[in-house]
Amino acid sequence: MFYLECKDYIDEEIIYDHISSCSDKSFNEMSDFEKNRAKILYTPCKSGDFKTYAHILNSYLDYLYEMILELIEIVKSERDIRCDEMLFGYFCFEIHSE
Repeated sequence: MFYLECKDYIDEEIIYDHISSCSDKSFNEMSDFEKNRAKILYTPCKSGDFKTYAHILNSYLDYLYEMILELIEIVKSERDIRCDEMLFGYFCFEIHSE
């Protein structure tokens, strides 16, 4: 799940606390791989900081693109399906906004 929240004040401690609250582990307990993924999926941004906001969204899109390719390979191998047999709808996404 990707969760983006904007806050009035951001520092490193707030970022790590926020990531920990979105995860089942504290940031310090995470492996390097988990930390990198969590920074993409859960990093908050400062309210009004449109450059960082855009960077976070672009990082997530890059991550999503890589993840979709991995998921396609899993579906192809587990379901014995070729790419040309894949139908629209194998992967779907929802966006919730307040």
